Amino acid sequence: MPLLTEVTAVSEHLGIKGIYPIVLSNRGNFIVHLAPYPIVARVVKLFDGDDPNFWREIWLKELKVTDRLKERGIPVVPYSSLLPPGPHKVADTWMTFWEYVEPAFFLSIDLKQALNMVNELASGMSDFGGGLPRLGAWRNVHQAYGHLSTVGHDERIAKLLLAYQQVNEQIISKALYPAHGDAHRQNLLTSSTGWRWIDFEDVSLMPQFWDLASVIANTALLHGLTTPEVRHAFATVNTVAEKKSLQFAMKARCVMSTMMNLSLALQGHADLKFACAQLDRVSDFLIALNQGGVWE
Repeated sequence: MPLLTEVTAVSEHLGIKGIYPIVLSNRGNFIVHLAPYPIVARVVKLFDGDDPNFWREIWLKELKVTDRLKERGIPVVPYSSLLPPGPHKVADTWMTFWEYVEPAFFLSIDLKQALNMVNELASGMSDFGGGLPRLGAWRNVHQAYGHLSTVGHDERIAKLLLAYQQVNEQIISKALYPAHGDAHRQNLLTSSTGWRWIDFEDVSLMPQFWDLASVIANTALLHGLTTPEVRHAFATVNTVAEKKSLQFAMKARCVMSTMMNLSLALQGHADLKFACAQLDRVSDFLIALNQGGVWE
C-alpha cells in the first residue's frame, strides 16, 4: 500500500473521516496535511539500516520537549489536540500528528529576529538536561562518514573526512547544553501569530552555541565569514572563550552539514549541486575559521 494511502487509512481508523490528504513535503520526513482538518501527519522516512524502534523513541522525545516549550511560552507548533499525537505505526515506520498552521506569507525572517528567537529558545531549554541524548544531533554524521569513506578518491572529500575526524575527537570532551539540534531558519514556520519553531527530532545535549551556529553556518560557509550576518552573530557573544566556543560549533556544524548533504546527494536523496557547492568551499572556510579573525 502506498505510504499516502496508509497514512490516510490509519488516520481515519483513529476517528476522522473524509480526508483529502495534501502532501506538504517529501524531503527529509513525509509531511501531509489531513485536510479539511487542522492536522498534519509527520512520518519518518527510513533508510536502509535504520531502526524503527529507535525513531519511535525520537518521536516520543520530540512530543515531550515541544509540549514543555509550549507550556513555557516558547513559540512552537504544538501536537494535535484532535487526535492522539502518537507515535502511531504506519507501514514499517512511525507517524505523529501536529497542529496545522496556516502559513502567512511574511518576508523571510531577518537574522536579528532569528538570533533573538534562538536566545529565547536556549533560555526556555536551559534546564532540559535530564533525559536528552548526548550529542544526538551529531549521530547521523557517523553514517555519512562511513558512506563517504567508500567513495572513490577525491581530494576534497579526503580533506573533509580528516576534518570530521578532528572535530569528532574534540566534540566528545566539550561541555554540553540543551539544544534544538537543527535550529536553522528553515525550521522556523511563519504563521498569522508570528514565527514558530518546528522539527525537534534532533533535540539533544550539544556544545555551547550549537543552535546559534546552526542559524549562521551555511551563510558563513557559502558567503564568507565577513558577511554582516556572521559578524553580528559573533558580536552577540561576549568573552573570547565564548567566541571560541561559537567558532568550534560553527566548524562542527559546517563539517556535519557538508558531509550529510553530500552523502545523501550521492545516494539520490538531496540536491547534488548544493552539496558540491558546500564541498568546494569547506576546506578554505575551515582554514579561515581557525584563524579566528571573524570576531576581531
